[in-house]
Amino acid sequence: MSTERQIQASRANGAKSRGPVTPEGKLNSSLNAITHGMLADTIVIKGESKDRFSGVLASLLEEFKPQTPFEASLIETMAVARWRQMRIWGMEQAGMQHEMRRQAEASPSTAAENTATRSAMAFRTLSDDSRSLELIDRYETRYERQYMRCHRRFLEVRALRTPPSAQPPQPLPPNPPEQPVQEKISISKRTRQLTANKAARQIRRGYSRTQNHRTRGEARGNEGEAGVNPGSTEQ
Repeated sequence: MSTERQIQASRANGAKSRGPVTPEGKLNSSLNAITHGMLADTIVIKGESKDRFSGVLASLLEEFKPQTPFEASLIETMAVARWRQMRIWGMEQAGMQHEMRRQAEASPSTAAENTATRSAMAFRTLSDDSRSLELIDRYETRYERQYMRCHRRFLEVRALRTPPSAQPPQPLPPNPPEQPVQEKISISKRTRQLTANKAARQIRRGYSRTQNHRTRGEARGNEGEAGVNPGSTEQ
């Protein structure tokens, strides 16, 4: 709920404003003044302050800054719900004070009690003998729900009206640090050395296989010469 300090601050900020400049802006401002005045005449009852209701409405308009007629209607409904809730609080206070005064006039012993005891006695009487406190509690909850429902709806409409491109761009992730040149050169030399060693091993392996095949072939040739029949040569 807006306090008196917030209401006074809203009025001070409004006094600093130069108001609309263009003819369209002046026309809209005059229409808003008429609409808000009609709203105050409809909601505020005799004995209540129209200026204070206008301060509650102005503080909500200053905070939420509606951009469309539908958003403005939601803010007005919020102001009306808050004002009626404040009225319910005043009715509860007036009912308690009336019952305390009635009991004090009816019983001198009750009048001699302290304020807390007299408040408890008045609360018990209003709770047991009438439904006034029950109804006050019910309407207080109703206006609170109405206020929060309009507030939630206003945020939904504002979120749907705001384009996604209005969101600030997300910062790009930082680039990974580059490796030093000396480290790259050493890795390249090591790679060439490993490749050369691997090629040398393959060459040695191939030479060994060739030698083994040649040795086995010579051995088979010797065995064949040794197995030839000498008699066949003489014939």
